[in-house]
Parts: sequence; C-alpha cells; structure tokens
Amino acid sequence: MKRKILIFPDSFNPFNKYHKYVLDRAANLVIPDLCVLAIVNDDLDSNISVLHRKNMIEIALQGYSRKFSIEDCTYDNVNAQNNKQNGIIEVISGSFARSCDALKYCIVDYEIYKVIRSSVTDDIVCIVHGSTMHDMQNELRNIDIYIDVPGHIASITESKIRCIDIDYSRCDFSRDWLHLEQIKIDHGKLDIEYGVNKYINDHGLYAIHRLNMMKMSQKRMSHIISTANYAKTLVKSNFNDPDMERDAFVAGIYHDIAKEIDKGIQAKIADDVGITGYEDPNLLHAYIGSNILKTVYNFDNRNVLIAINRHTKPYDYYTEEPDALAKVLYVADKLEPMRNKENMMGMDIDGYRLLAEKNIDQCFAEGYAELCRRINK
Repeated sequence: MKRKILIFPDSFNPFNKYHKYVLDRAANLVIPDLCVLAIVNDDLDSNISVLHRKNMIEIALQGYSRKFSIEDCTYDNVNAQNNKQNGIIEVISGSFARSCDALKYCIVDYEIYKVIRSSVTDDIVCIVHGSTMHDMQNELRNIDIYIDVPGHIASITESKIRCIDIDYSRCDFSRDWLHLEQIKIDHGKLDIEYGVNKYINDHGLYAIHRLNMMKMSQKRMSHIISTANYAKTLVKSNFNDPDMERDAFVAGIYHDIAKEIDKGIQAKIADDVGITGYEDPNLLHAYIGSNILKTVYNFDNRNVLIAINRHTKPYDYYTEEPDALAKVLYVADKLEPMRNKENMMGMDIDGYRLLAEKNIDQCFAEGYAELCRRINK
C-alpha cells in the first residue's frame, strides 16, 4: 500500500489561520504520511521572498502534529526544475497558476491528494485524488473530497461542488484598512498567529501595503523609503549589526505613517490616547504613528516604537538620552539623500552626512543643537 501525500499549493502570503484550517481539514480527511505546502507566486505581491514565507509557515506550524515539507514552487524555481526533470512539473491553468514541482516526491512512493483553492473557482476548496489532470475544469469534475470551509462557495457547472455559506470571512492581508476619517482604527479580520504577526512587524513585511492604505503621497512615500534605506546604511557604517540594521529599516519605513493624516484627526486621536502638552501639531505624527503601530498592528519592538516617538522632538516626554537606534532614525530622517540645504534651513547637509557615517553620536549632538539654533533664531 502506497503512502499518501497531500499537496497544498498556495502563495501563503502570509500563512494565516484560514490556511491552517484548510490544511487541518484536508489532513484529517486524507490522513497523509506527508503534507507538502507548495509556495507558488502571488500576483499581488511577489516581493515577499520565499524565505520569508517559509519562515512564516514554520512559525505558524511549530509543533504541528503531522509531518510536513515546505517547497518553493514559484515560477523561477519551477522553470529551473523543469530543465532538470522533464515531466515532473504540473501547472494548473487559470489566472492564479498552481505549480506543483513538489510532485517529485510522489512519482513512485506516494499516492497523491491535492488541495485546490483558487480565485478562478471562487475559492472552492476540495481534494483531488491523483495528479494526471492538467486543467482546472477537469480537476473539478474529478473531485473526491469536499472541504466544508467557512465562507461562501458558489456552484460550478458540471462539477460536484455544492454551495456552502458559513459565517466567516477569509483573511486577505493586503486589504486591511484604516477608517481614519471616522476616528476609527479597524484592520479587518487579520487572522494570523501571534508569532507570524511579530515576524511580519520585525522584518517590515507588507509595510508598503500598510502605507498605501494611509493614502500616502508619492513624495512622502519616496522620503520614507529613502529614510529607511539610509538608516540601514548608517547602522552598517557605525555598528555593523544586522539585527540593528533590520530595526533601523523598520523604524524608517514606518516613521511617517501618520504624517499625512488630517491634523484635526491627529489631534482627536491624541486626545483619545492621552497625548497632551505638545507645542507643534506638525510634530504630533511621531506619537500618533507609534500608537497606530502598537494598537493596530500589535508592534512590540520597544526600541522601534521609541525611535519613531523621538524622531521629531527627541527630548519631549523623555529624560534619558536617546539610544543608538533613536539617534540613527533622527539623523536619517534629516539627512536622507532626497534632502538638501533648503530642506534643512541652510545647514551643511553634506558635511553632516560625512560625519554621520563615521560618528552617529557626534552627528546627532551637533546636528540637533544647530537645528535648534536655526529654528529659534
């Protein structure tokens, strides 16, 4: 009797509790000897690397009761494998291609069961026994097992799919949102494991999606990206610490997340969360931004949150000297490559850049003092 393999191809971008639900239901029905999670391309955002997606799956499935393998079945990897192993790769047609290079596991030793979950079939989830079919419609006509997944599944002509309607919405990470015009923060049903969410936050994944949901202007977005990259450069030249480089990038990419929120809304949010005593409403975004990260996206990296808090007025609300990360962000925000003398009230910005790459402490101290003098003239 052959061993059973369950192949679950998806983008897993990111791996969420919906994926876990489908995997559990399918595995309980098939009782496989091995579950293969085949990572395929995501038309929405292929910038999240396969390595990041593998790491998120491993975090979510830590301690999982069944044996599983995670395989890279993205287009580039499939093409590379195809050159080596003709006939092993199967691509299911449709707007969201399903590439199963993972079939190399099952040619001889396994009886194959494959999970189908695709936008071209209105998120039908079912299990197909065997792997000889080469198009979606043929697979749908040969369905062996249904998974009654929560959500709405529409009928499909000439298939065995029936309509299921249960009170649950599938997670769609890319479409989380902020209803700030109503002073209401709501990121939808972002149904992912705590460890996965922490990994996302700690690595700055999906940051551009989140910023886009804030309706960020192109000019502001360019400044944010430039600041994030320059912050990494400053850490590398001053400390050569990969973990701190990562934190500097995250702090930079999120430091102005609240910058373009209406000033009246910022003031209302500040009142709601107890931020008082500020002098300049234009600097309030630092505190609002860190609050959004903490309350909406569950950020728990205290160093990043404090750096964002202190990137406009580094000594407001704090008695202690800024730490290294806070100094890096402050300097990167003021000196990033898109800035010029006019932006910085005539300061010798090129001279300060040279100093920043050699001695961030000295650059912060001298630059902050000079900027204060110019502002108070």
